[in-house]
Amino acid sequence: MGIRYDGEGFSDLSGGQRRGATYLGNVNLELTLDAQRLIGWSGLTVFLYGLGIHGGHPSTLAGDAQGVSNIEGPTKWPLEEAWIQQDLFGNKFSR
Repeated sequence: MGIRYDGEGFSDLSGGQRRGATYLGNVNLELTLDAQRLIGWSGLTVFLYGLGIHGGHPSTLAGDAQGVSNIEGPTKWPLEEAWIQQDLFGNKFSR
């Protein structure tokens, strides 16, 4: 299990489309489950990755076309990645 938080503060003091300040952030959640330990299923791994995007939008202050922050986005909590892996033949092959 892993949790990472990225946050940014942004202030437009001069220039841009309008003055103001905002804060935005992302919560990254990763969960890896070992089915052998949970239910006795040998070689099975389940992985889930979710991303929580929240906060303001500095691009509305700056008035830019490309975006001033690489973590800015619509407020949502999507499941970004999910997979199941089964190891076979003594971990020499996985599907």
